[in-house]
Parts: sequence; structure tokens; C-alpha cells
Amino acid sequence: MNLRILIAALVLWLPGTAEAQRQVDVFVVDPGQMVQGTLLGRARGNSGQSMELVFHDDGREPDEAANDHVYVARMNMTDTSVQLTLTAGGKQWTGNTVVPDSEARVAIRLRLGPEGGLVMDHGGPTGSAERGAGNSFKAFLGPLIAGGPPEPPGPGGGGGMGSSAAWPWAFLLLGLGFGLGVGIRWVGRNRAHTLVLRGAEASPHHSPRRVPADGLGALLSGPLADARIVWLGEPPVEDAHALVCEQHRVTPAELVAAVEQAGVGSAMPMALVVMDVARLEVSGRADPAVTLAKGVGGRFALWVVDGPTDWDGPDQDAVRTG
Repeated sequence: MNLRILIAALVLWLPGTAEAQRQVDVFVVDPGQMVQGTLLGRARGNSGQSMELVFHDDGREPDEAANDHVYVARMNMTDTSVQLTLTAGGKQWTGNTVVPDSEARVAIRLRLGPEGGLVMDHGGPTGSAERGAGNSFKAFLGPLIAGGPPEPPGPGGGGGMGSSAAWPWAFLLLGLGFGLGVGIRWVGRNRAHTLVLRGAEASPHHSPRRVPADGLGALLSGPLADARIVWLGEPPVEDAHALVCEQHRVTPAELVAAVEQAGVGSAMPMALVVMDVARLEVSGRADPAVTLAKGVGGRFALWVVDGPTDWDGPDQDAVRTG
């Protein structure tokens, strides 16, 4: 009997063996106002723990402001890896997220993606969400920043759990850093570079250009008369050779790859005309048109309707209507 009591006491004292229920506030941001009706969710942890969620945007705790398109639900979770499935008005979003391993109340912030996905939002929520995320992050890294050996247990038997539990995470972060360094070196050595072959015809470099909305007709009959055009947005005229991107939101990298793939085997020079730069999805506060131009790199013609004014060039007179 005494041996069983001793084993039970050791299990309770060892760091990380007893998982505690953590109160987690889940913030879901809906920038595209895609949620119609009530936003419901199901959270499933990596150990099989599952629960139903009802999100609110009515200003009641834990929601902070009504009708701001930030939906909040509160759950109690022991797992640190959670799959979330959200539904509203016949639409569904699914994604995986990580719950900080902390004894304090924590918060996670997600954003509804355009293609039914959930995206981790690193911009930081406001109010208690920001405080919760910051506190959990400090609780996670605090012992690592402070350094030093683990503290011995106090008189109550639990004084050293916080610091001792951080050491496995220290080794995990060390391993991730080593793997990241090896990966960067591998990518650097295996990155594809553009080769210049002697005897091959040099490809012309195309600078990005701006076109006014009323100058598209002159553009099609002038500089792009012999090009095969990929349109981001509806073209103003019918064109048998035109290719139209129907996806509402697209990244610059996806768009560039689609243009280059369409140009494989084509005898016509490729061109990209962007009717609406708001459909380009970029990170942070980056300029969508400039980010796209960097991705194109002058490999094919790029024209942006009402793009940056410093993109005017010698051929700009051909698309001005007066």
C-alpha cells in the first residue's frame, strides 16, 4: 500500500505528467464578413478530447465588442494541439492550432480564410486576447529566458514544476533551430538560379507598367496586340486567347506560377493584366502591386490598372486616351 502511495506522489510531482484543464479563449476574425447566422465549432484535441463551441459577437464576456466581426468562444482544454472545425450558414472552415502549454488562462487568434481554411493570425488580438496571448507566451518562455537550473520543489511539493517543465521545451527549441539551420543551407545550395547560356537569344526584360482604366482598349490594340493575356479580373473585351483567373483571392506567387505555366509551349508572348489589386493577398502592409512586380521579375509584361504612378514609362503614351 505504501509503495502505491509513493508512486502516485511521484507521478503528481514530476513535471508535465499531470495535464491540467486550461481555460482557452478562441478568437475568430472574419475580415471578409463571411459568417452568416451563428458561428458554431467543434474542437478536437490530439488525445481525443472533443467539445462543441458556440461563438458570440454580442459584447458579452469573453467577447469585448459587439458586431465587430470578431467571434469568441471559451473552452477548457488539456491538449496542446487542437483541430477546429467551424460552420456558419452552410460554410465550413477547418484548421489546426496550438494551445500554449500554460497554467494561466490563454487565448488563440484565428482568421477565416477565403478557401475554407483557418489561418493563425499573428497580428495580435485586442484587449484580453492580447493579454492572454502575451501572458501565455511569457509563461512558456519565462524559465528559458531566466536561465539557471530547475528550482527544487518547495515545501508544498510544487514549487519547481514551472521551471523544470521548461527544460524539455528548451531541447525541443534547440532541435528546431538546428533543423531550421540545416534546411536553410540545403535550400541555399539547391535553389534554382537563372542560367545565361551563350548562343541563346536573350529574353527581354519587362518593367511593370501602369494603365488607366480608360486606356485598356489602347493597351490591347497597342503594346499587347500580339500577347496572350492572363487577366486578374474580368477583361473589358472578348479575346479568344485570354485566360481569366476566377479565384477571388490569390497570392502573387500563385498568379506568377499560373502565368508561366500557361506560357509553356505557347508561341505568343505572355502578359498579365491586373484589373483589381485588392484580389492579391499579401502579408502585413506590403503593397500588392509592388509585391507582384517583384515576383514577376521582368520575365513577362505586367500591367496594373491604376497602379503606382512611378510605373509610367516610354510606352505610356500608347495607352493614354488624352
